[in-house]
Amino acid sequence: MNTASSHMLPGDLYCVPLTNGRFGAIVLTASGAEFRFLVLDGFWDSPPTLAEISSVGLMRMYEWMDSEIFKGWFRPPFPERCVRLGHRSIEPDELSRYLDSSGTMVFQSAEDFVEVLSERWRWRFDREALTREKELLRAAYEQKERKRSENRTLKSMARERPFSHWVDQWPRATVNKAHRIIRNAAEQLIELQASPATKAEMTAVLKKITDEFNELYRQTGCIETQEREEIVDWVEQLATRVGLSNEDERLTGHRDW
Repeated sequence: MNTASSHMLPGDLYCVPLTNGRFGAIVLTASGAEFRFLVLDGFWDSPPTLAEISSVGLMRMYEWMDSEIFKGWFRPPFPERCVRLGHRSIEPDELSRYLDSSGTMVFQSAEDFVEVLSERWRWRFDREALTREKELLRAAYEQKERKRSENRTLKSMARERPFSHWVDQWPRATVNKAHRIIRNAAEQLIELQASPATKAEMTAVLKKITDEFNELYRQTGCIETQEREEIVDWVEQLATRVGLSNEDERLTGHRDW
């Protein structure tokens, strides 16, 4: 750590080196057993000065829509390369609102946050190349999925980690939770298949997947267009293997994403 967390105060401003040699900045809202912060809406080619960031506003969670501000959370250590630039006063009622966990993106580590902020830089300044890369990754994923789905069983689906590529955009801890939701559902369906279970019981397990992803989305905001399509596809694949259907989104229609 570049300073003892007890000396890090809400409102402290830090420079964040990105993976591409550029720089972002955050304002701290909590420190100690965890670090909470807000992301400033700016990028710089060299470490910014306090004067350069003093009037910079807060970044939105999603630039392409009128979303909440970009709030983040990660556990210690706080990276030494993030240099303190100064301080910005935050009123108590304003700080209380920022510390509300709703809409906060949870990162497994500071490194995960840096990866996400670096990609945000690319979205703003290198969007065409980033989009092309994502399209290629998407095409490769879909081809791989088509081959896998031909021989999938509930047992094999319980062992798979279908959302591993999400780590390019979302914290690993969030991706692990997504995998756990699918694995638990597959294991429950296997148990029900081995007993005289009803279709209603099978349906309840499948609908619960959407309930749990609704909660994950509420906590992390991690589901966008690609993630939504992949989640629904997995619900439909699980449903097919127990003789059910997601026609008219009867299993996923209550989703919030």
